[in-house]
Amino acid sequence: MESKILNVGILSKADYIKRTIAIAKGEYTPKADEPKVWFESIKLLVQVLRAKNKEELLKKSQLI
Repeated sequence: MESKILNVGILSKADYIKRTIAIAKGEYTPKADEPKVWFESIKLLVQVLRAKNKEELLKKSQLI
């Protein structure tokens, strides 16, 4: 199985809103290698990853 890499970014909510508006107005074009997924903190990222891991473990345990 080929691994896929997902780049994630950490950005404050205020900066994320500014960035999104600049993109919508055409004032900024994200580069191809910039993150597509953004989190407000590393703590939130870890919470999401933990939840995802729990889901994957549950799926695997139901297959056995």
